[in-house]
Amino acid sequence: MFAPFFIMKYLAIITALFITSACTSKKDISGCYEGNIKKDTVALTLNTDEQYTGTLTYNFFEKDDNTGTVKGELHGDSLLLMDYTHNSEGQESVRQVAFIINSDGSLTEAHGEMINEGEKLIFKDKSQLNSEHSFTLRKKDCE
Repeated sequence: MFAPFFIMKYLAIITALFITSACTSKKDISGCYEGNIKKDTVALTLNTDEQYTGTLTYNFFEKDDNTGTVKGELHGDSLLLMDYTHNSEGQESVRQVAFIINSDGSLTEAHGEMINEGEKLIFKDKSQLNSEHSFTLRKKDCE
């Protein structure tokens, strides 16, 4: 009678450890990504180390390019939330950017209402992010 109880107890502990380790593993999405809408381009080079880091470039037609660094982490299975640090009109600026990791490996930029928190802009409510009419970045060879 004791044996089934102990077996169930140990199975529950092993299952919990397995789930915990699976949830804390880092998804390797390193590489170069690019998305285009008409004459506008967004490019992202992403490294998977302790955190997700890299460079992000917005190249909008007939506007100045905007290039900076990104650093952040994965929220859940598919939301990559990063701080984007760039220079704008001679001032360093930091704002959050979000990308949804799609099942095909592409990344779709997500947008939402932003608020000031100290020296940076952050999303007011991550659960309200929207990816309609957004850039979808597809993996490409790094140059």
